[in-house]
Amino acid sequence: MVAAGNDFVLIDRAENNNTRFSKELIQKICDRKTGVGADGLMILQSHSGEELNIEFYNSDGSYGALCGNGSRCVIKYIRDKRSLNKGKVYFVFNGKQYHGFIDDSGTPVFNLQKPLKIDLNKVIEFDGIHVTGDFIDLNVPHFVININENSGLFSSNTNIDNVDVLRIGRKIRFAKEFAPVGVNVNFIDPGDENISVRTYERGVEYETLSCGTGSVASAISAFLHRDIKPPVNILTKSGEKLVVNFKYENNIFTNITLKGNAKIVFHGKFILN
Repeated sequence: MVAAGNDFVLIDRAENNNTRFSKELIQKICDRKTGVGADGLMILQSHSGEELNIEFYNSDGSYGALCGNGSRCVIKYIRDKRSLNKGKVYFVFNGKQYHGFIDDSGTPVFNLQKPLKIDLNKVIEFDGIHVTGDFIDLNVPHFVININENSGLFSSNTNIDNVDVLRIGRKIRFAKEFAPVGVNVNFIDPGDENISVRTYERGVEYETLSCGTGSVASAISAFLHRDIKPPVNILTKSGEKLVVNFKYENNIFTNITLKGNAKIVFHGKFILN
């Protein structure tokens, strides 16, 4: 399945009861040269009424606490599987309950919980210079960097397409300030109509074509600094747009949603031996 360029292998446990998904097997499936190829793997672990338990793994086999784009894929899959055109889809991700729905246009909408932590204007050290960004934890930690506000890191005419996401993102992802769990790194360029975002994702250890929770963190950062009102349009590396909406009252974010297309690209079988 693909959501704004973020791709996943989705496996329904009901159809694979005897398969043990070890770290090595997950890495093998997600390998783009010798396997299926994906940014992550999701297992629909159990069925209990209308609620599902989702196991999510990054392409390196590490366990993921939450995936925004992956959640929209789950909503799409359940809608198609159960012909659920209306009503909410409930599921559990890493022990926490989430839900989403399909809107009138047929687009999956994912409802997120409020941020666990927001640390604005956090300063970290990078190659002897100081980089300022916003640390926003949405059950997935993100460090959001505005490329127009870090002159020591970027030149005045830096375009987001020219940002060295791999080099800078990898170093910040492993920076001591975020040890031991690390952080996802989002580079943003807020415009009049869209916020352009590029992301280095931990667990994938590479730039992905989009990041769902990273898009939400970027929208929150732009709102707090530039008062960009929701709904916020996010332009991803893939060229597709995501829409982030929320309410903000008494310094608290509520009703956070992530909207964007998700689609099933193909069905298939993976040979284990």
